[in-house]
Amino acid sequence: MKGTVFKTNFKPDWWYLGIEMTILWVPQNNGTYLASETKSQWFILGEIGDIYNRYLRDFMQDVRLELQRIAFDKKNASV
Repeated sequence: MKGTVFKTNFKPDWWYLGIEMTILWVPQNNGTYLASETKSQWFILGEIGDIYNRYLRDFMQDVRLELQRIAFDKKNASV
């Protein structure tokens, strides 16, 4: 699967440990495939409060809303 890969270290607050995050963005004929993967330190057994997963959900929602906004703007520009 060819696409664009973004790699970052996500640290939601100063007292959380950072986690490695990889985001894969692949254009397709009928849309875009967007996937993410995180990798925590080996000694983290679990995450209290669902902070990292919530961040990923919020990020994906923000991407979706921005893409919808762009599509809406393009539609209105052609009217």
